[in-house]
Amino acid sequence: MAGYLAKGWYVGDGEDGVYFTVKKNPVGKFYVKAVVEDATAYRTETLMVPGTYATEKDAVRAGVEAAIKWCRAHACMDAKTAADIVSLF
Repeated sequence: MAGYLAKGWYVGDGEDGVYFTVKKNPVGKFYVKAVVEDATAYRTETLMVPGTYATEKDAVRAGVEAAIKWCRAHACMDAKTAADIVSLF
């Protein structure tokens, strides 16, 4: 089995957060694969980030936005931190 270490991103507080990677499908569109790690609730789950994107940057932005939305809903990120992250894009 061939494997590789994919470039990925993490958004969270170190205990609860979202890991995501951006992949390219066979027709050249980018999509996001995301996993939530919720140490507070002792669970790991897939986070759906629907859609495909023309550029890797657009897919990363979608992943960041989905991760921030999850973090804000689960109290592992405040509004200022979310705004600081979004300003990077």
